[in-house]
Amino acid sequence: MFPFNAWLQSHIDDYRATLRDATMEMYMAEVNLDNPDSDITHIRSYYLSGMRMVELSQHYGDDDSYLLALVKMHHRLIREINNPRRCHLCRLQSYHFGRQTLQLICNQFSQQGCWQKVTAFQADFAKRVAFMP
Repeated sequence: MFPFNAWLQSHIDDYRATLRDATMEMYMAEVNLDNPDSDITHIRSYYLSGMRMVELSQHYGDDDSYLLALVKMHHRLIREINNPRRCHLCRLQSYHFGRQTLQLICNQFSQQGCWQKVTAFQADFAKRVAFMP
């Protein structure tokens, strides 16, 4: 019979490997955003790869990785919203994704009872986002 500890450790190891792969995918998508001729497909790719990491972390109950990925994506999307070199459509898409990440971050903090952080993230978004559709 397979001992429970060995079974649990194998699942944890599988999760860590999958999370590492998702993290690398997210970082590679972010590198594509740094390219001066990146477009809306790169922004979507970054968002979708980040959301895969977020969903994986949420599925396994890893709140720290969940919030870390969301906050990282959120801040990068704010940079893209405020990037004057991006076309209007890219900035609009970044704004939409930024609002979604803000909602997920605020939901997580509200479930934890951290109302000050919810307020701080909302105020920060309103202050830092110069572009509104």
